[in-house]
Amino acid sequence: MSLFLLGVCIVTTLSAVCYIIEIIKYTKNIEKIKIRNITYKKDY
Repeated sequence: MSLFLLGVCIVTTLSAVCYIIEIIKYTKNIEKIKIRNITYKKDY
């Protein structure tokens, strides 16, 4: 039973880490898009 709980904890932690990484990638992409929009507006 303790091994099962340990496995559940590991899986939960890994999924949480993956989720956080995806959020970080997403926010970085938004920042890049904002920067592009700002430079795009400067051209006009």
